[in-house]
Amino acid sequence: MSADPRSIRFYFDYISSNAYLAWTQLAPLAAKYGAVIKPVPVLFAGLLEAHGQLGPAEVPAKSRWMVINNARKAMLLGVPLQPPAHHPFNPLLALRVSSLPMSPAERSILTTALFEAVWVRGLHVSEPAVVERVATEAGFDGRDCVARAALPETKARLRQQTDDAIARGVFGVPSMEVGSELFWGYDDFTYLEVVLAGRDPLAQMAHRGPMPVVTPSAQRRRVQQPSGAPSTPRTVEFYFDYGSPWSYLASTQLAALGDRTGCTVVYRPMLLGGVFKATGNQSPAATPIAAKLRYGSTDLLRYARLYEVPFHPNPHFPINTLLLMRVATAAQQAGVFERFHAAIYPAFWAEGKDLGNPDVIAAVLAAAGLDAPSLLARAGEDAAKSALRATTDEAVRRGAFGAPTFFVGDEMFFGNDRLALVERALRAV
Repeated sequence: MSADPRSIRFYFDYISSNAYLAWTQLAPLAAKYGAVIKPVPVLFAGLLEAHGQLGPAEVPAKSRWMVINNARKAMLLGVPLQPPAHHPFNPLLALRVSSLPMSPAERSILTTALFEAVWVRGLHVSEPAVVERVATEAGFDGRDCVARAALPETKARLRQQTDDAIARGVFGVPSMEVGSELFWGYDDFTYLEVVLAGRDPLAQMAHRGPMPVVTPSAQRRRVQQPSGAPSTPRTVEFYFDYGSPWSYLASTQLAALGDRTGCTVVYRPMLLGGVFKATGNQSPAATPIAAKLRYGSTDLLRYARLYEVPFHPNPHFPINTLLLMRVATAAQQAGVFERFHAAIYPAFWAEGKDLGNPDVIAAVLAAAGLDAPSLLARAGEDAAKSALRATTDEAVRRGAFGAPTFFVGDEMFFGNDRLALVERALRAV
């Protein structure tokens, strides 16, 4: 059980505010005991998938508690903490850049810069231009870093680091490893220091055997990864607007897609009107070509029959979805998006409700058991408004021009009829 005090392997993902807080305190602790920090970027979602866990943000009560708890920690530590409006985000690019060959000291500099970009400056490190700028400001060739992050060997390196971490017993971030001892979370720094100081009480148990494993008193049902699937996660980002019937049809297939591929679906509410305005595109319904309109209507019904889902053209269409999409964003921030989403799409495209009307939205939410007044109030606050703008701007910057738009890593797919290609890309991850 002896520990090597000369090296601390720090497993992290930029998506974790806990990892950021731990990182701000690690250097002084390492210096106190003459230890070298070895930052190891890993994909948090990969750890969760490999161990069959939910992320903190997937448990609403835990998410609410964690936000308050981390704010308290940051204030006590005197550390700035400003959660980004676009959280959760895709951390792959930042993690890949951080995995490029470099010395531990250089990796520490880059890690600090990217952590601060997310949790202090509120920057969107899913965007190549942002990562390039942050890396350049930190003294690296930012353009070269972003270019090399897209190479197959760089992607493989991050996958390998994640798999190696899983094999070493890492199940969450941040995790710190000293010798054969593993510590999880900033709250474990007390015990980490005990080991670094050579005062580990377990070291006195020189002849102890393996520690007993706790047996669960009950086994709960959970979504299992398909047999033979790799530990590295498959994630599809779904950019949508409830006013798009094609997005509705695509959304009805995402659960089955997850079952077949073991993927995680990340829902990205955006304002489709904003995307059209930014890209010069227009709604298919705005086309003056009558034959194309008739074909589009027929095709919607074909796909609804193919998917065996209810679909009826909304008599109030087109509907201004600005308020509705802000409420969707507020529902995500409140941790009730799953129930919200399950209620809204059928109300829009199966029941024909006028979801541009606040009173109708409130009635749908109330029927779903949601706190309608609270969600509508949150939708009018700056946090929801800015988050929706950020996601819409992000979609445009990444190349989106309509809905639904999917991303598997950096690869974009547009339209309900590209789901087969989305699945193919997920299986190749």
